[in-house]
Order: sequence, then structure tokens, then C-alpha cells
Amino acid sequence: MILIFGGTTEGKISADLCASSGSAFVYSTKGESSIRWSNSLSIWGELDFTQMAHICISNEISLIINAAHPFATNLHNNIYRVSHLLKIPVIRFERKFKEKIEEALYFKEEKELIAYLSTSSYDKILLLTGVSSVKKYRELWKKRDVWIRVMDRADSNQEIEIGGFPKSRVLYFKDNSIEHQREIFKKIKPDVIVIKDSGESSGFYNKCTAAQEEKITICILSKRELPDFYKPDELDFDGNIVVNGALSLREMIDRILPGFFKLRVGITTGTCAVGASMACLRDIFEKRVQDWIEITLPAGESIKIKAEFVSKGDNWCEYRVQKYSGDDPDVLNEIYIHSRVRVDSFFSDINNNRRITIDGGDGVGRVTLPGLGIDVGSAAINQKPKDSLLENINCYLNSIDKESYLNNHKIEVVISAPKGVELASKTFNPKLGIERGISIIGTSGIVKPFSSEAFVASFCKEIDLSVALGCNSIILNSGAKSEKIVRSIFNKSCERSFVQIGNYVGSALEYIDKKQEITNIIVVLMVGKAVKLAQGRMDTHSKESLFDREFIKALAIKSGCDRSVINYIENINFARDLWFINDKGQRDLLMQAIADSSLFYCRKTIKDREISFYLISEDGLYYVSNTP
Repeated sequence: MILIFGGTTEGKISADLCASSGSAFVYSTKGESSIRWSNSLSIWGELDFTQMAHICISNEISLIINAAHPFATNLHNNIYRVSHLLKIPVIRFERKFKEKIEEALYFKEEKELIAYLSTSSYDKILLLTGVSSVKKYRELWKKRDVWIRVMDRADSNQEIEIGGFPKSRVLYFKDNSIEHQREIFKKIKPDVIVIKDSGESSGFYNKCTAAQEEKITICILSKRELPDFYKPDELDFDGNIVVNGALSLREMIDRILPGFFKLRVGITTGTCAVGASMACLRDIFEKRVQDWIEITLPAGESIKIKAEFVSKGDNWCEYRVQKYSGDDPDVLNEIYIHSRVRVDSFFSDINNNRRITIDGGDGVGRVTLPGLGIDVGSAAINQKPKDSLLENINCYLNSIDKESYLNNHKIEVVISAPKGVELASKTFNPKLGIERGISIIGTSGIVKPFSSEAFVASFCKEIDLSVALGCNSIILNSGAKSEKIVRSIFNKSCERSFVQIGNYVGSALEYIDKKQEITNIIVVLMVGKAVKLAQGRMDTHSKESLFDREFIKALAIKSGCDRSVINYIENINFARDLWFINDKGQRDLLMQAIADSSLFYCRKTIKDREISFYLISEDGLYYVSNTP
């Protein structure tokens, strides 16, 4: 069983993830949480070492996820002690931090900060440091005009009552939005705000931005460093693992606790290429063989992957990373992706810029047809892995070179796959005009197993949870990318309304049809999956249904598109290319026809309730069908 220490955004993400597995877990918070998960045991109240150890033993805890607040120092230390005593591995879900805020005043210790405020000339002080500040700042607020913002909870109000803090100077937390920060700053007009450097998910940067707009002085209590326990030089499955996102957390749970999720996730060929390349680069500059390599995924999360040394020379190096696909059926599972990196110095009279080139070697295919988003003749390396590789390279070089000396370097990266030619024939590459090898791909960097009954069971549990929490609307979408777009469209919707269903539109609708509590259903797909649904194919996975050019042509003719659109369809390989039809009027006709046909097949399952279909693009364009 997994024990999660939460009470934070990261804690909620961790619990949502574990809840989707169907396996039991324990969720511990200091204050009482209003959120419940059907397969969780909730524990409220601050735990000391003995209580924590008892919970771990009595619940047979085999993994701890520490998603607690960065400033919960005592808790971090107790987790270390308990995990060390009972030999339980720990994953630290750390939030993201940016660079220091310019012109803000930073303090390492709270005593130092209080001493500064006590001798300052600020007339009005606003504490955004939590209800514990009532006691810590007592001597200050007894003498000065000090305000405090807290959560409107029974335990917080009780602490204010006991501490004797003036209720007239209490503000209640609404949310972390910049609008709310501006609202309270304009209302009380503080001279200075006091905040903790607690990272992105706490609204820290919104508070600073709003304060800077109002020309309010910012005093910041510097972020707390984690105990050394969480800072290993290499990955250690006895503990010491740090992640900063749901994808990397899921991947680590799969590795440490196989079986907790019914299906394991994997990594993409793009992630393998980035990992192998970064191992090469670090070997060249650090002059030591690399093992576990930390890289940043496209979504901004970090992940550690195993890299294997191959060979090296004076200014070049080669490593490889073995791809694993989890439980997603993939002919490329266990293939090795190699990277050879060469670093040369160059000097120019003007505009010295770092030069990075990325190309494909043996086993990486070459593009022979237009329409793939890659120039004909180029290596079949998608833009997302390229961008990810460039970001990782530049971030690493900037971190070791403070004076931009490395701008005068040329870095050549060549990605190869020794078995790529052999395996390419078992992929769709030949049909797409990609010859002599595989493609290096990956949108998120992680392979999610959208391919079995276990995945369907997991999102059905999410639907159950939504119903249990009173959501009568469900917004079905295919994955992380589409959900991000969907949330911008339905930004007022219940948080629990959004459910990722992968390719299983039919299975999701069949399950919802049994849930009479759900009165409004919205299905949202990108065009690639929508054209398959528009044909009546309720499983939209590419292995079940490929791009059908003849169907699209027939639909275009039926919807009234002219000959130029038909000719355009003749020369494309992917449905996403339909967004590039130059004539907006013609595009509107075809896209609306796809949306209407998709809704028609959705209505075959959901007959007696409100249902609509949204066809979306990556740029936020969308077409809606809610025809009767």
C-alpha cells in the first residue's frame, strides 16, 4: 500500500493518480480534507515519529509519497527517520521553483525576518505565511498594524481565537489567482507583504507579480532545502527519489511498486534519444561515465533514466538507452536508441551563437513524402523530441557556463537505432513514406497504456468519483494535450468533470449510459481521432483504424466542398493536415461535417440525455455539434 503525505496541490495530484489505479492507499494531511477517494483511507492531524511508524506498520506501507509543503521541516525529517527504520522507499513530489524575484528581500530564517520588520518603518504589514504566523509574529502584531490571510477552516479560526489575533485584521483565502491577489492588495493597501518561497503551485509568483504592480515591498522567507536524503547522486530505490509531475510520479511508482497500477507506463523513443544525448554531453564536460541521467520531459517534469556507455573519443561520445513500453503493445519495446554527440569549438568575429545540429543515423528513417511536418529528405525525428533535446542541452550548458564561453561551441547530435531498419517494416512508417528506419517520436515523453480493459476500468472509476462528488456533467477527452486545450474552453467547469478516455470513446459512453446522474455529456477530440469516430469507429487507436482518405473525400463532397479541397485531401497523410485547408469557408464545411457525423455515432449510445461534440485543434480552434 502507498502512504501519501499531502494537503497540497502535489498531494491532490498524487492522490488522484493513485485513485485511478483502483488499488488502496492512505492519504495523510495535517488539516481535515474535504476531498475523498473511494479506495483511500484518510488520516487527519499532525503525526509524530511514533504515530507515523505505527501507520506504516499497521497498513503494510511499501511506498511513501512525500507531497507535503516544502516548509514542513519536521514532517520531512520524520518521514526520513521512519523510512530509514522500516526500509520503505520514498518518492518526494517536489514543486517547481523559478529564479529569485528581482528587488525582493530574502531572509534565510524567520527570526531574521521578524527582527527586520520590527525595526522597519512599514505602517501596514500583510502576512501571507499561514495561520502558524499568529504565534510566531505575536510580538510584532501586538505593536504594529499587521494583517494576516488564512484558510477559512475551523482549525485556523480556532488558532486565531486562542492566539488573540484581532479578527478585524483577518483575511480569508479565496484562491491563488493573480486576480485575488490584486483584490486584497487594493483593498488593504499594505506597505509590505511577507511570503514563503514555496514554488509555483502555491501561487507564490502571482503574489509577487501583483505586489510589484502595486509597488508593495516583498519580504520572502527563502525556500527550505530538502534533507540530504532526497538528493542522491544516482537513483537509489531504497529511497531518495525526487519527481515534479504526475507523469514522472506514475513512472516511478511503476518501477518501485510493480502491480499497483494494472498497466505500466513506458518511455518514448524521443525520451530515449534525449537521455542518451545528455549522457554523452555530461560525459564530455564532466569527464566521467554516466549512469542514471535526469532529463526534463516536454511537459516540464523531470525524470531519471538509465543510460549505458558505448564508446568515446577526444571530443565525442556515444551512449544508448533501452526503450521500454510498459504494457502498451509496441514492436519497438526493448530496442536501443543510441546518440553520438560531438563537441567542437568555433570562433566568429560577430554574433557568436551556440550551434546545435540534430540528425538521424543508422536505423532512423528518412522522410520521402510531404505532409508529416518534417522536410522531405530529413531524418524522421519529430519536432517535439527535437525541441526537448535542444531545451535539455541548452539548460545544462547554461548551468555549467556562467560566462557564455560555451556559446562558442558547435554541438552535433546523431540519433541512431541499430535494429531500426529491421523493425520499421512492422510499423506504419512504410505507409507514411518514411524509409530505412523508425521514427523518433513522443509528445509527452511517457507512453501511457491506452490499450486494455484495465485502462477502461481506471477511467470508469474516475467517472464514478465524479458522480459521487456531485458532477452531473462529464467532459470526455483523449489525453493530456487535448485536456489542456479543453480546460481553456470549459474553464468554469467542475474540476472532476474532465476525464481522459484515450481511444475508448465507445467504452466511455457505454459506461456513462448506465449513470443516470450524468445529465450532460461533452465529447472532445482532435481531428485525427474525430475522423475515425465520424466513420462509426468507436475505438480510435491507430492500430484499429488508420487515416481513411476515401472516407474524408466522400464526406467533403457530401458537405459541399469544391474540387480544390478534394485535390488537397489526395495529397495528405494525416487528418491534422485538414486544418491547413486555405479557404476557411471550405474548411468550415468539412470540419462541421466531421463534428456532426461524430455526434451522430455518439448519440447511438447516449439517446436520452444532452450530448454535444467538440472538434478541437492544437491552436484552440473548435467546431461544435449539438444537433438533435
